[in-house]
Amino acid sequence: MPIVYTLVVLQLSVCMFNVITGVKLFRDSNSFKNEIKYIYSFCIIDFISSSIGFTLIFIDVDFRIRNYVNIIFMCSEIILLPAYIDSVINKKHNWNYSIFVSITSILISLKYSFEISSILQVISGIFVSLFCIKYLIWLFSDSTIIDIPNSKHFWIIMGIMFCYTTSLPSCLGAFILDIAGNTQEHTNFSLTLTYVFLALNIIMHLFFIKAFKWEKETQLF
Repeated sequence: MPIVYTLVVLQLSVCMFNVITGVKLFRDSNSFKNEIKYIYSFCIIDFISSSIGFTLIFIDVDFRIRNYVNIIFMCSEIILLPAYIDSVINKKHNWNYSIFVSITSILISLKYSFEISSILQVISGIFVSLFCIKYLIWLFSDSTIIDIPNSKHFWIIMGIMFCYTTSLPSCLGAFILDIAGNTQEHTNFSLTLTYVFLALNIIMHLFFIKAFKWEKETQLF
């Protein structure tokens, strides 16, 4: 458990740093406001949900309460991150898709009595990863000219992509154990999954820090 505590403290620290930095960036950069509002909102929800989750570790509460906190965070992933990526590539975002995917995931989970966060983890990972791939297709198209090393958006989206695509195998493993009904194996795997998620979330926020604090940017896109 001390490892979990260490990872949580690190995750909260980098997330809080991005929330504070995001305030300054949102205030000072007019051209970046349309895109940063989604990532900034995501960082705020991430920080709040992580803080609540960390507090609940020390309180004897029903596991479902922690699950509900995870649901709120994962729905924010499905809704905010694709909207951010679409805004970067100047595509009109269809909010109906994100809302439909979130609601459908929760309803399926409730109907089949799976652990709700399990299927949401899989779907949010796939959904967000597809939008990251959409960004890469746009990035390497002939009509796109970008100074990649100096692009804030590039580093932010690479952080998102690394986090969500890398976590997919673990999410799928947890989901399969849910379906199989192997409670003991799922319990053991859940602890490992916690380490994975925390570590990947920290790495993602480090990518955000690089983007937010990059002083030599010449191309916002």
